[in-house]
Amino acid sequence: MKKVIYLNSKWLIFVLVIILGNNTIYSQQSNRQSEEEASYPYLMITMPINNIGGEFSGEDALSGENIVIPIEKFKNGIGYGITAGGFVDKHVLLDVTYTRSNHDGEWQTYRFKGYQNLIAMDLKLTPVDKSPVVPYILAGGAFAILKVKEGAITANDLLDVAFKDFAWRLGAGVQVHIWNVILRADWIYNFIKYTSATPKGKDWSTIDGNLIAPVKSINIGIGYLFR
Repeated sequence: MKKVIYLNSKWLIFVLVIILGNNTIYSQQSNRQSEEEASYPYLMITMPINNIGGEFSGEDALSGENIVIPIEKFKNGIGYGITAGGFVDKHVLLDVTYTRSNHDGEWQTYRFKGYQNLIAMDLKLTPVDKSPVVPYILAGGAFAILKVKEGAITANDLLDVAFKDFAWRLGAGVQVHIWNVILRADWIYNFIKYTSATPKGKDWSTIDGNLIAPVKSINIGIGYLFR
């Protein structure tokens, strides 16, 4: 009886060694596969829906020497954009994005066209690994340019004007992988405090007291994962 138990123990040890060995090989292969997947880049087309808020309420204006720059109230605007990015780690994504949205604005009896441009870099963190559904939170920064057509009023002319400054970004979203196709939707809060307003053909000028104008963005995109 002891001999039988001894022989079964040897076979049991042999089977366990095979199972553990196979699991180790599988784990190494999975890690290599995850590392390879983490290096794949993607390219996306984006549709932003932007809301320009803060001090752009249509109730104030900037004034300088022989010039008035209205602070319009803008309606929500839709636009277009492009994103290039990739997984720099299994749980980390890095994106570079350009978006432009078109807005109708008004101030007193004047009507304007505004164009919100954002050139952004975002770091995105996700808790999942090797999942077709990837939720994430993001933080980043952007160079913000709000161009207003004929948005500066002089005694003799109407001039285009550009508000420029840096934006901090926070948000969250989800992207879904269907083979090599990526579908994405996210919400981003852009905190912008404009410090300059430059009429076309005029010198760059600073804004006394700054101009807070956060942009709330909903972005919908479709892209391709290169692998």
